[in-house]
This record gives sequence, C-alpha cells and structure tokens, in this order.
Amino acid sequence: MVVGSKCPTIGGLEFLKGDPCELPCKGQVTVIELWATWCGPCRQMFPHLTDLQRKNKARGLRVVGVTNEQNSPKLQQFVNEMGYGMDYTVAVDADGELEQKLSGPAGVRGIPHAFVVDSQGTVKYSGHPAQPQFQSEVDRALDAAKPAQVALPLIASSREELMALPLKEIKKILTDRKIRTDDIYEKGEFVSRILDRCANTTYYVDAPAGGAAPAANPSAPAEKPRQPTAGANAPSQADSGAAAPPPPAPLPEDIAGMGVGALKAALKERGISLDGLVEKKDLIKRLEEERQ
Repeated sequence: MVVGSKCPTIGGLEFLKGDPCELPCKGQVTVIELWATWCGPCRQMFPHLTDLQRKNKARGLRVVGVTNEQNSPKLQQFVNEMGYGMDYTVAVDADGELEQKLSGPAGVRGIPHAFVVDSQGTVKYSGHPAQPQFQSEVDRALDAAKPAQVALPLIASSREELMALPLKEIKKILTDRKIRTDDIYEKGEFVSRILDRCANTTYYVDAPAGGAAPAANPSAPAEKPRQPTAGANAPSQADSGAAAPPPPAPLPEDIAGMGVGALKAALKERGISLDGLVEKKDLIKRLEEERQ
C-alpha cells in the first residue's frame, strides 16, 4: 500500500462517536487516524484533529479516529469524557479490517499515524499527523474536490413546532442528513437530535440531475437562512442590508447552577456545536472557556 493507490473499502467498524460509515467516506476527503488510549502522542493530536474537523466540515472533510483496542464500556467512557476535546468521528477496528487492508500493507509501525484519502478514494498521504505535509495534503485534497452536492438548510423550528409534525417527517429530517436514528425510539428523542445536530451544522446531499436544489416540502419545518461563505465575493452584512443578529444573553456568574437545557441553549446562541458534549460538566466547561 503506497501513496497514490486506491484506498480499500474498510467495514466492520464499531462507532463510539459520530455517524457510522464505511471508510473511506464516499465522495469526501477522509482523514483516517490510528490512535490508542494508552498513547501519549496520540492524545496530543486530539486538539489538532478537532480543529481540523471543525474548520473544514463545511468543505466535506471527515476525520475518523480508529483504535484497535477492544471495544468496552471503559473505552466508550474515555471517548465520552474527552467530549468536545475529541470532536470528530471515533471508531474501533473490531473486525481488524483496517489493519488487514490498510495499516498492515502500508507498513505502519507506530501511532499516531494518519492517512489522507481524497474524494476519489486515492491515498494522498501516509504518516504522522503532526508533519507539515499532512496539512498540505489535506488542503490540496479539499481544494481539488468538486462535490456535486447542495447544502440542506439549517432547522430553525422550536421543539413545540417539531413535535407537532408527523413522526415520519421528523425522521426524514435526520435521514436526509444521514444522521443515525437506529438508537432512538421516542418522538421526543428524534426532536432532541434534530435540535442538537441540525440547528447550527450544515449538511450536504448529492445534487439531483441538472444541479437543482431539492424541492421544498410545504409541510417542512422552518429553516434558517444560510449565511454566505466567507470570501472575496461574499457580500458583507452592510452590503446586503441585513441586520446583524442580536448578541447572546450574558451568562450568569454561577454557570454551574444552570440547568442542562439552559446550558445547551446558551451554547447554541453562541453558535457552538453540542456534538461530544455528553454530560453537564462538559457543557459547563465549554461555556466557561467561551466566557474567558
């Protein structure tokens, strides 16, 4: 397995965080990073990979950290406790396919080790994720990618408005965005996942023939207007005449005394993703950092 060859399709993964998928992710630039809980240098890479995923998610990048450790409650707890500090997809190579098809043939002898796979499925980099070439190859792959995709609008509906919709339509909001639904069963759980995942994160779908956007559903929930992508041709608020959004409400002195719902609402007001923020302490810590 050398740089420049096609990456084999890898299945048999058990996902600890993020939406399940085969590797490499079809039509996306994919970073496959090998790590382990006992590996100190791997932990040092968590913030770097998190930052990489957050900055490039809208461009179609998918960062997937894969460990060959045995899946266990202890391993799941480790990932949960990392929270937003490990804010990308995490999986276990349960069937050993990744080692058999990719890391073994590539001659990987140590971790952390990362592969960069472009949107056409070609391996563009194999090596340490701290090397400057790693970032260069990610940028080059993203620049070269020309996905025939359109953005789905953000969901601005309230919980009450979503709860009034038929369950079939609620599920469709999630399935259209390829968000996992097989682990939840109650209507309220589906609505909570929409509010957590679809209010501040833009998802992309394959464009229909002719490149037109999907037809609007008259019974669909309210949608947030998408902000223009930053760049030389993007109109400013002053140019467009749009009023600036109101600033978020100030935080109380005692953030720890806020309820979970209030904490989540405060984070959403500030445009902060709730992905990876599992426990109340994670929400509090993230708000404390935002206030600083």
